[in-house]
Amino acid sequence: MSETNLERRAQIGQQRRENTRRKLIAAAARVIAEVDDGRATIDDVIQIAGVARGTFYNYFTDWNALLDAVWQGIGRDPFLGMQQACAEIDDPATRLFIMMQLILNRTAEDATWGWLVYAMSSGADTVNDDLARFPRPDLLEGKRTGTFTFENLDSASDLIVVGLRAAMRRTLIEGRNLSYLQSICILLVKALGLTDAAARQLSTVPLPESRDATPIATASRSQPSIKRGQRNPL
Repeated sequence: MSETNLERRAQIGQQRRENTRRKLIAAAARVIAEVDDGRATIDDVIQIAGVARGTFYNYFTDWNALLDAVWQGIGRDPFLGMQQACAEIDDPATRLFIMMQLILNRTAEDATWGWLVYAMSSGADTVNDDLARFPRPDLLEGKRTGTFTFENLDSASDLIVVGLRAAMRRTLIEGRNLSYLQSICILLVKALGLTDAAARQLSTVPLPESRDATPIATASRSQPSIKRGQRNPL
């Protein structure tokens, strides 16, 4: 076999591997959007992708590795775009408030993205670096400037994350309007020491445009639903 043919076969093999990887990532994004409350499994993904379990492990070591690939593919750019949009805001309380609003608004518009963030912020074993760093910088600066009042950074960060996740879950399952999303943000910053007037003033600040070109992804409900049968543990 000629060297040209060998190179061509290698290119075709590489393309097939990449196509299978993309298929698994796309299936995971759909599963995350369709299976409520973060209960998606590897079995759900391989069922939608139409591949064998062994094929899955040729590409990803476990569920968290797949989650990270989905994050890099569809989740990270919108999240960083929000952070970039907020970076130009000087006040840490305003910056944190706006970031929370952008996260909740995106969740209301894009269920796939919302469920992905929800799934990846459930604990230390799933959270990635991008999410782990939020919202600590703003909390630290807010405490240093006297804007926020709290005794422990971990507890303050957990307050924000847990509050946002609860609002995200309710929004994803039941749907919520702008008033609800703003009221959650108001309550969270008040818990950090802002007065009611100061917190409500933040809700009047116009939202910046996210520096993100990623289109809003909507889960297709016209496709066959995921079949529920015997589910193997992860």
